[in-house]
Amino acid sequence: MKKVDNSNFRFDDELNIREIVLKYLSYWKLFILFLAASFITTKVILKYTPRSFESKAKLLIKYEKGGSYSELSAFQDLGLFEGIGGYNNLYNEQEILKSRTLIANVVEKLHFNIQYFLVGTKTGIERKEFYGNSPILIEFENDADRNIKGKAKLQINVIGANKFVIKEVEEFAGKTFQFDQKIKSSFGTFSITKTNYYKSGKGELNVSIVINPIEAVITGFQGKLKVEPISDEVDILNLSVRGPVILKNNHFLDTLIKEHEKQTIEDQQKIYKNTTDFINNRIDIISQELSDVEIDEEKYKTQYDFSDILMNEKSLYDRTLFNERSLVDAEIQLELANFLLKYIEDHPENDDLLPTNLGLEDASINEAATEFNKVALERDRVLSHSNPNNPTVIKLEKELTSIKNSLRASLKNLKSTLSLEVQRLRNNESKLSANISDLPKHKRIIRSIDRQQQIKESLYVYLLQKREENEIALAVTEGNSKIIEHAYSNRIPVNPNKKLYYAMALFIGLFIPFGYIYIRDLMDNKVKHKDDLDKFGLPFLATIPLVAKDQKVVIRKGANSPEAEAFRILRTNAAFLLKNDSEDGSIILTTSTLAKEGKSFVALNLATAFALTGKRAIVVGLDLRAPKLMQYANLKESAGVTDYILNPSLDLDSLIIPSPTTENLYFLPSGITPPNPSELLLRDAANTMFESLRENFDIIVVDTAPVGLVTDTLLVSDRADAIVFVARAHYLEKKMLSVVAQLKEEGKLKNVGVVINAVDFNKSRGYGYGYGYGYGYGYGHDFEKSQLKWYQKLFSRRQS
Repeated sequence: MKKVDNSNFRFDDELNIREIVLKYLSYWKLFILFLAASFITTKVILKYTPRSFESKAKLLIKYEKGGSYSELSAFQDLGLFEGIGGYNNLYNEQEILKSRTLIANVVEKLHFNIQYFLVGTKTGIERKEFYGNSPILIEFENDADRNIKGKAKLQINVIGANKFVIKEVEEFAGKTFQFDQKIKSSFGTFSITKTNYYKSGKGELNVSIVINPIEAVITGFQGKLKVEPISDEVDILNLSVRGPVILKNNHFLDTLIKEHEKQTIEDQQKIYKNTTDFINNRIDIISQELSDVEIDEEKYKTQYDFSDILMNEKSLYDRTLFNERSLVDAEIQLELANFLLKYIEDHPENDDLLPTNLGLEDASINEAATEFNKVALERDRVLSHSNPNNPTVIKLEKELTSIKNSLRASLKNLKSTLSLEVQRLRNNESKLSANISDLPKHKRIIRSIDRQQQIKESLYVYLLQKREENEIALAVTEGNSKIIEHAYSNRIPVNPNKKLYYAMALFIGLFIPFGYIYIRDLMDNKVKHKDDLDKFGLPFLATIPLVAKDQKVVIRKGANSPEAEAFRILRTNAAFLLKNDSEDGSIILTTSTLAKEGKSFVALNLATAFALTGKRAIVVGLDLRAPKLMQYANLKESAGVTDYILNPSLDLDSLIIPSPTTENLYFLPSGITPPNPSELLLRDAANTMFESLRENFDIIVVDTAPVGLVTDTLLVSDRADAIVFVARAHYLEKKMLSVVAQLKEEGKLKNVGVVINAVDFNKSRGYGYGYGYGYGYGYGHDFEKSQLKWYQKLFSRRQS
């Protein structure tokens, strides 16, 4: 078979928006159904979804080094707190506030791993979480039992004034308990007690007690807590947390801030106390050394008469005195460096904090000691909730060792520098001593003793001053933060977001039916409307509405139904196809691609439509294989076409049956079913029959066999003046139209027009009668508008 050249087919690329809108609007019930279901489901979800609220607090971070925010600024002239608190910054405090150690302290202190829920007596659903107002509480005999590894759930069902049962736990099944009774379980010994919020005589009470693993609760709050700077210009942190209970959120934030303040103060007090202990130890040593020097001086002065020793050369003495002062200062620094280095050597482990604020002039050593204490405190905090094998502890331990090694090297370098300075000053002293060699020997010895005494006294006084400073600091230690706003909530739920939920409900309620309709139409490959013919370049005649199965003749005199008007339009359009200029009658063939497409139905009603105009019309049953014409006409089968072709001597007029209901309408039955219909139609008697019919009738409508199944129709198609091809809507596949298009192109079907039959306008969404017929009002504008649905009328008004 020759292939069809689809390049000649016409495709309409223009999108008819009105038709698309009408198509989807015709499913308005489906859209309303899904929208209603979506909104109802959303409402139920919102009802049983716990609401979440956000609580916020603001915290000012103070920098004590500058002292601008510290109440201890009055002690600045004493050199207090140098290096202490200088490491604090906004980002450090951010991480400290979010640290697991700090949050763990809060969770354990507030017993957040235990939750209480009110359970609906009918639904059994946890409806509300109690916090601070629970009618009952669980009390553990051992506080360690609170921190269970797994999760436990106890549903307390109060059944009397002082009795209850425990559900959800197998080991308590069938047992009754009393309030304040000690109950032993696999996770510890506990008792259930009443609170001031317990109200007796209020009906059945169900409370669910959930005991969560403490580590899971800590992790949960760590994820929910947000700590963010308000801006880069101010040192204020914004703390926020979300949860279903506002009071619980507020308590968490307020307690977190208090624990942070407490921890900061404890860290500073550790440093001050350690420094004081170190100073006291050094004071004891210096006191003993000073006492030894004073005793030596006393013995020497007693042994020798010191009153005769006079000072000469005052200027030389002044130079000597200045050199001695410089030497004293250098030796003090050297002694302090030795003290700190010895302390480090005596404490090789990283367990003890280093003394700070000793007065060493080297800033890098002070900063290193401060950094060591900061890291050591952080390690101690981690160790309080972990073990030495924790990767964080190991990392911090390595950092401490590195800092201590660096500090040890710095102190050794400082010692070397100070030793050289002391040596230089002593050389100067030797030179000055040589210049005053004429002074008595006793004077030089006394000066040496006095210098040693002065060094010890200065160091002793210095250490006493530092001890007092540390004692003052310890007494007035404060934190490094200040609360700007305590925890609060605006009581507007942040979750679930009702607007978002209902927007999603609207989207889903529209998307599902839209997607269903779109996919169904996408997968639908059946002929439905005129556009399907245009793609194959096939002429369109009319659209015939779907009728009831028992309704065979739909057009009668005076009938104005949509079906009758459809056949009147078909009659008019078919008349344009007829090109017979002779006085003989015109032959119209009705055929289809497949069986059951309604060609016999169309042939019967088309002939009836012509008969109503006064023309003599006859319907010829030429479907010799499966004749249906007489059955449709409600007439008995009798001799007909087959009989005449087999026996041309028969009188053709005797085989023709007039319609009992319609004037000018006649029938020529198919006759007996032959074994060889194709060969039968090639006989000369067939031509004689058609010539005779042309002479006696104005319109001859021939009901033939489907062209897609047999060749019978093609054998007689050259005798036809016009061919009406019937395509059943929602039945014939679109690709089958290519068969008709190819036969038309090859010239086997000439002067052909297509009728779309059995169109169910309830299925052909968006294609109204006016579109289906395509030729004016048909059966009256008013009647047509009365048949339109409300949305079609709406669009009609907009276009008028």
